[in-house]
Amino acid sequence: MMNSLSHREQAIRELAQLPPRLHRRAQAGKTRVPIAEVRRILDLPEPPYRESLAADRWLAGGAVMRWLSRDLDSGSSEQSGDYDFFLPTLEAVHRFCDELLASGCTFRCFRSPRIFCPLCGGPGTLVPRGRWEGSLPPADPIRCPECGVIDTSDVGNFPVERLLRLTPELIREYRIWAIELVSSQGHRIHLSARALKPTIEQMLAGADFSIVQFVLDHEFLHFGAYAWTDLLRRRMRLINPDTTYLRVRKFLGLGFRPYAGTALWLLLRGVRLFTWRLYRRLRS
Repeated sequence: MMNSLSHREQAIRELAQLPPRLHRRAQAGKTRVPIAEVRRILDLPEPPYRESLAADRWLAGGAVMRWLSRDLDSGSSEQSGDYDFFLPTLEAVHRFCDELLASGCTFRCFRSPRIFCPLCGGPGTLVPRGRWEGSLPPADPIRCPECGVIDTSDVGNFPVERLLRLTPELIREYRIWAIELVSSQGHRIHLSARALKPTIEQMLAGADFSIVQFVLDHEFLHFGAYAWTDLLRRRMRLINPDTTYLRVRKFLGLGFRPYAGTALWLLLRGVRLFTWRLYRRLRS
């Protein structure tokens, strides 16, 4: 590693109080550091969406990892990606959504495996838009028996004031995991609707991999015990098995290698998926 990167790595070790030897069981001696100190020691710009952060409004996961990974390694920092915000209650989610819409963001869709109307909550069907030339295609319009065709990309005609207010029942019924907005800069912003956690500690414990156990509030950078160790070692440590192959492929593509236990889980998950698909094919 180059001298400049070695100096930066040493600064991170001191910042998080990591032990001298960075082995797989090396834990950070701290759980949080003031944002101002992180910026000063690592020579970082302001974190993304700093003005939106609050004691009960947190930016977490990949967006924070990208910010921290600046210049750490040539393959470690994505220039694009989602910005995932987490809040403790649905009321707080709705308030933040209203603020973002008032500031110039546009509603894109509710993230869900099922199709439903974003205005009335009734079942709907997609109206395929066809090919799209651009980095972030708008969500396909939804045809609702009650509300007609709803095109969220038609900002001038989309009635934001009628946007559906989520309830725990709707979230369970449609398995909604986030409200998706698009900023004026083209950033995809997710407001989590399922992972409502009353504390940052619970947020960190609910992460799927250690390398995304980073959370920003208005004052501190919070992190998991192994988050810095694995980010520096470019390793993937499974924390919760409730994850997807898309997430796994994403981090593999960024150059992270799984630990043995994580690799075994991936293998068993792959065998189980293959067996299930083979069983369905034989039954059909």
